[in-house]
Amino acid sequence: MAEKLAVIIDNRSGSTVLRAIQKLLPNLKKMDMAIGVSGVGSLLLLEGLLQNIDKIRFLMGDETNKRTRREIAKVRRAREKKI
Repeated sequence: MAEKLAVIIDNRSGSTVLRAIQKLLPNLKKMDMAIGVSGVGSLLLLEGLLQNIDKIRFLMGDETNKRTRREIAKVRRAREKKI
């Protein structure tokens, strides 16, 4: 069972989105995540935990940087080749 999360995640006193996701990931089999302003560097902080999830879907905002879009597209093409 996942740890209880703070009601408000506001980056104060260690209440960060990263910490909340790190608490949730060990118990997930699939994940949908909406990303407004973020980059591939943020996702790399979760890399070890993301490996155990069967299905991951991201909805990306238009302010995600070019590097992130390029890296996600590269992974997507590699997965499509496997199918």
